Amino acid sequence: AYDKAKDKLEDFTAKRGKTPTEVMRHYQEIAGEARYNAGFGEGKKAGEKASAERAKAEARSTEGPNTAPAQAGGGRRPTVAEYNAATSEQRKKWREAGVEVLT
Repeated sequence: AYDKAKDKLEDFTAKRGKTPTEVMRHYQEIAGEARYNAGFGEGKKAGEKASAERAKAEARSTEGPNTAPAQAGGGRRPTVAEYNAATSEQRKKWREAGVEVLT
């Protein structure tokens, strides 16, 4: 947008008989318009992003916390003996899934 304003200003100043005051007034009109349009676009994007974040937050607020304990592979939590007897791969899966050992 600024390049477009710069081109407009150069076209305007190429015409003969323009006083410095006229050139500056014209520059303010063009540059101000370009900056306004850029700011309007940025504000619109920010508003859309804020609306999307608000919608996500409202959706999350109706879900409630997940208070159910994590379950092991058979629909239950492993005992300490089962956890100690499990392979390192199985323990890793349980840790990643948030499974708690039954004590």
